[in-house]
Amino acid sequence: MSIKLHLDNLPVTRMAYSYSVLNELLLSLKVLGDHKHYPLHIGWALATRRQLPDGMRREHRFFSLIFQSMLTFLWETGQVEEADFAIELEMLAKRPLAHFTDAIISALLIGSTPTGKRIVQHFTTLATFQQEPTLQSQARDWLATYYPDSIEIVDLLLTNPTALKERFITFIKQYWELVFHASWAEIESFFLQEIGRRGQRLYAEGVIQGLADLMPKMHINEDSGEVIFFNNSEDEERWLGSKDTLNLYPSYFTYPSSLFTFHRDQDERLSVSITYPLPEIRHIGQSPLPPEQLLTTLRAIGDGTRLQILQLVAQTPRSTRELAPIIGLSEAAVSKHLKLLHQAGWVSAERNSYYVLYRASIRPLANMTFALNQLLKKN
Repeated sequence: MSIKLHLDNLPVTRMAYSYSVLNELLLSLKVLGDHKHYPLHIGWALATRRQLPDGMRREHRFFSLIFQSMLTFLWETGQVEEADFAIELEMLAKRPLAHFTDAIISALLIGSTPTGKRIVQHFTTLATFQQEPTLQSQARDWLATYYPDSIEIVDLLLTNPTALKERFITFIKQYWELVFHASWAEIESFFLQEIGRRGQRLYAEGVIQGLADLMPKMHINEDSGEVIFFNNSEDEERWLGSKDTLNLYPSYFTYPSSLFTFHRDQDERLSVSITYPLPEIRHIGQSPLPPEQLLTTLRAIGDGTRLQILQLVAQTPRSTRELAPIIGLSEAAVSKHLKLLHQAGWVSAERNSYYVLYRASIRPLANMTFALNQLLKKN
């Protein structure tokens, strides 16, 4: 499964990057209810559960349907210009009631179950849901199977949806005050650092190369302007033009997953949003480079000729035939240097007609930096 984005016509000025306190809080509640699928946060989840009073634990189980399904439909990072919990919560509270009930009904009827089965394949409004006993019965059966603590949600949707929303807002506010406020104080600096780094890379290297280290399972074809993300979602392929937007949202609590959302406005402008794990979190989730691999990485660039080759292929993809006269070596000698760079991950190879083109990769730099940091860190 993959998501392929064609970005050759997307200007860097149509890139946006930000983060949201409320989005991270909601994602943390998802982790809290399903910590087995978030290995780096198991310790945090277990410690946090112990902090919650019994009443808040019950409320968390009651709203688990929302946290586990269609979360991005309820709240999306890019809706705020400045990350501030009080402002964001007020924005959510002031949203029309339909925005909240639509998210829940979509989770009930369209959101995939653990078996992949869906009750319906299309969007359903609250008014329709209230008038269709069959849908109500199906929703109750689905909840009884997968989210038994949330069955009462159906009754509140039918009798008092406003009270349901107010109950949700109250729970979010209490969770912030009791638990998440302290967690956020510890992790916000990661977001500020990533926004700064990402902005510098995008404007220095352009859209395609600016995304090169966004996540581990991805492939970039700079010549065609394609970026392919490999994940567990359904296959998607989208073309972004000069009026479309690509939004990047770093996240502490989404690892090891990434979230993709697609939206077209009334003028048919496409907006693609990617919520991806912070680099600091990805590095924690990676095994440190073993000493022999670290040595291979360092040795590959510990030579003046190979550094020159790496600089040349960083400028533009090149073949051995193009590199040889520039370096002043035979093609066979250049190939030996490229083989060492390729083994260490500093270059990637891609066939183009009769030639193999080599392009630079910065991924070993991040791995090497993390490995050296771990090696030299004081206990």
